[in-house]
Amino acid sequence: MRVGVDLIEIERIRRALDRYPGFRERCFTEAERAYCDSRRNPAQSYAGRFAGKEAVGKALGLGVARAFATEHRCYVVLKGARTVLATADGKIFINPTGNPGMASGGMGDVLAGMLAALLGQGFSPEDAMKLGVYLHGFVGDEVAAQKGAIGLIASDIIEGLPAGMRALSSVP
Repeated sequence: MRVGVDLIEIERIRRALDRYPGFRERCFTEAERAYCDSRRNPAQSYAGRFAGKEAVGKALGLGVARAFATEHRCYVVLKGARTVLATADGKIFINPTGNPGMASGGMGDVLAGMLAALLGQGFSPEDAMKLGVYLHGFVGDEVAAQKGAIGLIASDIIEGLPAGMRALSSVP
């Protein structure tokens, strides 16, 4: 079985391999590195391996997020390709919005600010978490549709928030 990987992910892995010499050693075993480096398109092989690890991590993350949230009586946002939300009472939600272009510096900071603002406006922690994460990804999807996913930066999300909030508030 193979894990599907899109061109954006392959390019992101290619850049990581080029820019960060320790990336290979931190993320892949010696055997994985030997296999990927022997392939015609090493970046594609690395991206496939990385996607598989992320899928397993996400599957394990569901249990880890729930266990942590219930044990510590808190709320957990586990960011990733499909962000996992866990509540203090053990509920799990998987967010359907967002795109690979959002895997860039500062995106988590923007999300944290959005969550804090929603809490400050009186939303319950669960509602703030669900709305904030959904809106964050929704705006990211809208911006990616306009500008392209490659090169998205955190300020793109901030600038897109008013339009995103208007769009979501007009949904019946």
